[in-house]
Amino acid sequence: MHVATPFIDATTGVVSIYAAPAALCPRIEQTLARTLQAALPTRRLMWHTVEGCPGMLRTTVDWIGPVGSGQALAEALAEWPILSFDVTEDATESWNGQRFSHTPDLGLWHGETNASGDVVVSENRLRELMRSGDLEHGIELALGTAWDESLESLRQEHPASIDVTWLSAVG
Repeated sequence: MHVATPFIDATTGVVSIYAAPAALCPRIEQTLARTLQAALPTRRLMWHTVEGCPGMLRTTVDWIGPVGSGQALAEALAEWPILSFDVTEDATESWNGQRFSHTPDLGLWHGETNASGDVVVSENRLRELMRSGDLEHGIELALGTAWDESLESLRQEHPASIDVTWLSAVG
């Protein structure tokens, strides 16, 4: 049995918050730091306005932490159902990567990813989908297609400048 440790199985990832009410931004920063057990950065995250969404802001945060941190971050952010976001966790030598997407209308979606970021659907999941009789709908759900379609316009919006802040788990 393989046991993850922060020193052996550290990974990196990205939190992309595409739309958050301005009033929640300080709480979101605290939640990200608390989830990674990291100190709040001395320089606050750079938040940018979201075109067409008055009062909403966006930010992107790179992170380093133990394997499984992506799920912890996604679950913590999903406690605010109004947020639109993606959380990715990069693959390691011994673990597949993860992607979590959330929209207010669809809720939280999760998929495993390979080293190049493609969503991976396991053999057992495909067999289950074939038995269910609705293969096309099942594959679309497994790939997170509805979440991709819902978030794509927000993903395409780029702030004039991109500032990167790293949050690292302490251990």
